[in-house]
Amino acid sequence: MGSDGEWLERARAVIRSDAAAILATLDGVDETFLAVARRLIGCRGKILVTGSGTSGSIARRAAHLLSVGGTPAFHLAPADGLHGGLGVLAPDDLVLALSKGGGSEELNAFCARAKRLCGGLICITADRQSPLAAM
Repeated sequence: MGSDGEWLERARAVIRSDAAAILATLDGVDETFLAVARRLIGCRGKILVTGSGTSGSIARRAAHLLSVGGTPAFHLAPADGLHGGLGVLAPDDLVLALSKGGGSEELNAFCARAKRLCGGLICITADRQSPLAAM
């Protein structure tokens, strides 16, 4: 199992790693970040949050956090949206799509359709060259 000292060092290493990951996001706090924040704050409708796989799990949590913070938001899986769920969107709504790679065909088809039904599409992805980022 290891000694107490080994366990403590392992715990400190995890915290150091997490802290480094958070600090690495500082470069992303730029004009685009402000524009997205303004769009979210100014949303007059609701925010539909979506994503596939692990990003879908994060999207569900993000929708919950937005809701408990007073912003009308909900999660919709891309497959559900492609089979009629996008009918919930109105012109004052926003879609927030999360995807690490930005290459999911299902998510990208969802976002292409959603973009025509709502007031805006915000995509968060690690790949700036992905099809999702291009939207």
